[in-house]
Amino acid sequence: GLDFCAYWSAGRIINERGFAGVYDPDLLTQYQKQVFIHHATTDFEPFAVMYFPVFLIPFKFLSYLKPSYSYLVWTLINLAALFFYLSYFNKKVIGEEISGKILILIFLSLPVLVNFQEGQVNIWLLICAGEFLRAFLSDQNMKAGLWLGGWLLKPQLLILLIPFLLIKRSFKIIKGLIISSTLILFCSFLLAGTDGVLELLNLIMVSSQGGFISNPAAMMN
Repeated sequence: GLDFCAYWSAGRIINERGFAGVYDPDLLTQYQKQVFIHHATTDFEPFAVMYFPVFLIPFKFLSYLKPSYSYLVWTLINLAALFFYLSYFNKKVIGEEISGKILILIFLSLPVLVNFQEGQVNIWLLICAGEFLRAFLSDQNMKAGLWLGGWLLKPQLLILLIPFLLIKRSFKIIKGLIISSTLILFCSFLLAGTDGVLELLNLIMVSSQGGFISNPAAMMN
């Protein structure tokens, strides 16, 4: 649960210092050293939690629990979400219940195992992607764009998709994406303020230059 420990630290910062504090490198170092105690060497670099504040709300509440209990709760929530969503998606798209054999194969696939091992957030990206596809296949392009806004959780995923949508002149999807993105950004400004959002942008710039560890597992090397 190395990734999750970083998210848990962000939740603790939110509770004690506010949302803007999540993007303060000094606070990140201070709080993450308490969690990554076995790797907190003198040259310790924090894991940059580069998510918009609105996506960190669940960890605000999960951080009230001890890291081990919190990780267990997060894992159970994600397991349930994956199971029920796959069943729901298959029934809506294919028209029948998903087979147990396919479910087992999915749950034993490497991406799923890594997601649960590290306590990552990719199940929620999967749900947004699935609902985007369902809406797209149903010619509900505006709704598809709204779901695509959930990919701001990891906006680098949109780098290739947005030019493709422009080339295909899928303007309704783009409009939906703009609406949901604007809502996410507005809520983020309300939660962290202008200074907090600017700190996030600065964090992204520093991280792109190798100033922060982008994967906690790297601290074990």
